[in-house]
Amino acid sequence: MPQMPYDWRNWNGINYITPVRDQAICGSCWAYSAIGAIEATYNVQETILHNIDLSEQNLVSECGCPGDCKGGFPHKAFNFIKNNGVVDEQCMPYQSQNSL
Repeated sequence: MPQMPYDWRNWNGINYITPVRDQAICGSCWAYSAIGAIEATYNVQETILHNIDLSEQNLVSECGCPGDCKGGFPHKAFNFIKNNGVVDEQCMPYQSQNSL
């Protein structure tokens, strides 16, 4: 019998996934997918649930990040975050535009 995948939205009564958000008119799905994967991985790997909330806008507005409201690539966003980091949502809230 095949093993069922984990549902991280309810694993032992804990939700490890950040809520779904609206990217509005900006084509920032690449930033949302990269940030969501990092947030969930961090929450799953930590022994204490931190519910981190990282900034998609930081990636969309960053000149050195390969993407903007016209699109981009999650794997390139991962590399950017690995090399440069990313701020949290409170520091740079999502504005659905290329720059602030």
